[in-house]
Amino acid sequence: MNRKTLLATERLMPMREQIRWDLYLSLAESRYDKGLSQNQLAELSGVPQATIARVENGKLNPTLSTIVKLAEALDVWMELTPRSPRTRHLL
Repeated sequence: MNRKTLLATERLMPMREQIRWDLYLSLAESRYDKGLSQNQLAELSGVPQATIARVENGKLNPTLSTIVKLAEALDVWMELTPRSPRTRHLL
């Protein structure tokens, strides 16, 4: 699914689902940008490859600990910023 399709789909999702997809996109894009496979990220983070796959597929709500491990391994900063539903897609 491309980013344009995901953005259109996001508008119809409840907040919980939007947060999960934002997380998926952030982690997957960071991993792709760094040229890492899921196995390589698993080695760097200590998070099992199967868990990474389930997070990226939106099939698992990761714990905060898992999110932190992945973010640290990817050398990215993860934050949740409260936004108005009307301005969400303008950012």
